[in-house]
Amino acid sequence: MEGDGSLTWWRSAHRAYFGRVCGRLGGQLDDTTPILCRRFRLLYPGP
Repeated sequence: MEGDGSLTWWRSAHRAYFGRVCGRLGGQLDDTTPILCRRFRLLYPGP
């Protein structure tokens, strides 16, 4: 398990990581940045 399992820790860790990624791409991450979340479901498992 990473961190202390709290929402506060999770937000801090993810903001730090994605903030660095956005900065390298010339952008900025803040509370107005749109975030796209996707969920996938496995329909046909492999062999």
